[in-house]
Amino acid sequence: MKTTIRARWRYAFDSFMSRGTASLIVALGVVTLVLVVAAALLLALVGVPDGDGNTLALGEALWQALMRAMDAGAVGADTGWGFRAVMLAVTLGGIFVLSALIGVISSGLEARFDELRKGRSAIVESGHTVILGWTDDIFSILSELVAANANRRRSCVAILADRDKVAMEDEVRGRLGKTGSTRVVCRTGDPRDADSLAIVSVATSRAVVVLSGPGSDADSIKTLLALASRPHARGSYHCVAEIQDQANEKPALIAARGQVKVVLTADILARTIAQTCRQSGLSVVYEEFLDFGGSEIYFQDVPAARGLRYRDVVTRFRTSAVIGLAPPDGHPLLNPPPDTVVGPGWKVIALSEDDDTVVPDGLVSAPPVEPAAPGSTASHQGASFIFLGWNYKLPVILRELDAYTGPDSKAIILSPRAEEPVHLAAVRSLCSSLSSVEYLCADPSDRAVLEGLALADAAHVVVLCDDADDPAAADAKALVTLLHLRDLASANGWRYSLTCELLDARTRELARVTEADDFIVSDRLVGLLLVQIAENPALYDVFTELFSPEGSEVYFKPISDYVQPGAETDGYAVFSAAAARGHSALGWRIGSLKSNPAASYGVRINPDKAQKVVFDADDRLIVVAGD
Repeated sequence: MKTTIRARWRYAFDSFMSRGTASLIVALGVVTLVLVVAAALLLALVGVPDGDGNTLALGEALWQALMRAMDAGAVGADTGWGFRAVMLAVTLGGIFVLSALIGVISSGLEARFDELRKGRSAIVESGHTVILGWTDDIFSILSELVAANANRRRSCVAILADRDKVAMEDEVRGRLGKTGSTRVVCRTGDPRDADSLAIVSVATSRAVVVLSGPGSDADSIKTLLALASRPHARGSYHCVAEIQDQANEKPALIAARGQVKVVLTADILARTIAQTCRQSGLSVVYEEFLDFGGSEIYFQDVPAARGLRYRDVVTRFRTSAVIGLAPPDGHPLLNPPPDTVVGPGWKVIALSEDDDTVVPDGLVSAPPVEPAAPGSTASHQGASFIFLGWNYKLPVILRELDAYTGPDSKAIILSPRAEEPVHLAAVRSLCSSLSSVEYLCADPSDRAVLEGLALADAAHVVVLCDDADDPAAADAKALVTLLHLRDLASANGWRYSLTCELLDARTRELARVTEADDFIVSDRLVGLLLVQIAENPALYDVFTELFSPEGSEVYFKPISDYVQPGAETDGYAVFSAAAARGHSALGWRIGSLKSNPAASYGVRINPDKAQKVVFDADDRLIVVAGD
């Protein structure tokens, strides 16, 4: 079938108009130009006189026609019917063009605003932090990044997630409020798409954080593949990725070509819960050196420490707590042997308020260590654990506890999930110390159910948030369970340690009325850890050892193992005594303040060693030790 000329012109017109606002403005400009030139030629060449009988030159005719096209009121002063007719036609054409122009510009601006609201415009930043993905951890991460960037004049955090840009910005403003010198920029896009990564300018960033929700490790691995596939894959930034399942650690490293720090958050949270239920106050210690509000871990080159033994280095700093040494181009040594000599190029690993406070302002050599009572040994007696609730971390918690408890220990799990006993079969086969792992299908927030449990015989009770519920609902059930547990303990005189996992940091303030011994806020702990590694990748090896079952970990030891209770002493003597025993002291916990949240539950990290202190027998020294 032969195409008509009319159809061809219509198709050409449609193609031109579909090019967008710029094309429409150009078309209206051409129409205006044709209208003005035609009128001017008519006035000049035909010689149409104006009201005074004068014939206009071509230049003046162009100007007069242009004025009528732009200003509809100008025609009112014209005289002479011939002149009026020409200018009226120009004015009517100008009204049409101007009206169309206003509509085109309005539509173009609206389309541009819609495009901006979609969050698809590329950002122009450098030295910023990029967060890929959106989980409940993100608010803790953002709050810590704001704190970390407080001393920077201008900083930026860019978020790329498959969510509405405006909704993300509203949530960030609602949860964080003002962010000081840090700008939070949200963009909508799929982090698994290599092209979308260019929107947040990954190539010019200094750090990339990849988030993973429960069961979404596959998405994180795809994101790492997308990062590795871009031309900027070998840029100056470093990457830290959150992975839930340990089986996915190796694929994540392969996907990122080894250029990523993988944080196994499920294992870390599980080990933290397991250790905290055995050592009350441990969660406070972790938060103290993970957040940016107090003392943090720094690697500092201290020439004055070269040639000194590690036990002398510990007391060389008055306001910093030394926990290890970092040889040049080597793995960090946490809690090295006390006679380890600091060599050239070695750095000191210390807890301090800032990197410029890691200065040798203490004793030149370690003070003499007075004899103390024989050291305590790790307790491996049988214990009874009750877990109220179920989530994906529980099997790891049980395996962790099995390594620290003695024979004949037992665990009771209470959860409304009828299908979970199937998942416990594999766990039971790996446990040797936990001789009994019993599962009860019931609602842990039901008081009648709790009254039927053997709470009187329990040494440790752990409340877990159900990962099948949303965070608000899971925290609400946990709070109800805590209230019942504390009331039952008070009414019956039962004594057991009570540890609770929460998902939302805002719930912690409400939960304090339940007087639990420890709260593990999962989102906050994960967020703190990711930010610390994103800000300083060298900390990855330190935290990997601290949160792993092998190597050095944080312990609470009786103060009598180091100094004599009741006698006045100072921090130098305490830290020196710990170093002499092969432990690196972080601080201490005052037993009389362990229920006081205003005093950080008695936990004092990195105290001033020059201050005098008198310890009671129930006080504890917080140390990094092998056991």
